Amino acid sequence: MELAEPVVGACSYCLPNSYDFFLLDNSAMNSVEMGVRRRQHQKGASGDYYKEQEGFVDFLTKHAVESNIYFSKKIFEEFEAASKKSLVFYKSQVKERGWATDNKQLNRMGGLSAIISAIEKRESLIEKLREENRIITLNQDEEGLYRLIYQSCMEFKYRHKKLSGPDWDFLITGYVLSVKRAPTALISNDYPIMKAWEEILREKRTTSKRFGFFVRVNNFDFKKAFY
Repeated sequence: MELAEPVVGACSYCLPNSYDFFLLDNSAMNSVEMGVRRRQHQKGASGDYYKEQEGFVDFLTKHAVESNIYFSKKIFEEFEAASKKSLVFYKSQVKERGWATDNKQLNRMGGLSAIISAIEKRESLIEKLREENRIITLNQDEEGLYRLIYQSCMEFKYRHKKLSGPDWDFLITGYVLSVKRAPTALISNDYPIMKAWEEILREKRTTSKRFGFFVRVNNFDFKKAFY
């Protein structure tokens, strides 16, 4: 497996038009280049962390529909729950501990107001995604294939122990869409998900042209994985 050079669609904010569905994973929401920026943030090295997150949320709010971006059901639920939890936590810290001005780590991350602003924009994005029907719902025929693929994937699940239930739902939903509807690609910065995607390609004898994989490298650019 290898990654191509960053690719940009017909416009500066679009993905390539060779896929009808792009399923977005939470790892691509939170980091770029397989989590490099996330690790920098954890070390306190990136003061622009939340600004970058906010920029990608703005991109999705404005262009998710024209860029054919969707969420699988369980990834969306995970995204929504994490957003609400974060908002409650940071607002409670303002009230209980006065974190707004005197917390050094928060100041390195751009300040509490920047964090809350980014999370509130995520809340607005969540409502926008619902309004625009960006959460995938499988029909009865697709659900049948989903169950079959899930059972077959469980035969090699032991090789992918780091994957969660939402991760498997993300992968299998993407594959089902690629079979039953139209060419579909995953957008994820999670290396274990990429390795499981490779195995599905081998097991199901499909190609990355039909079932692709992209890594987000910044707000507007994505690298395609080739296997």
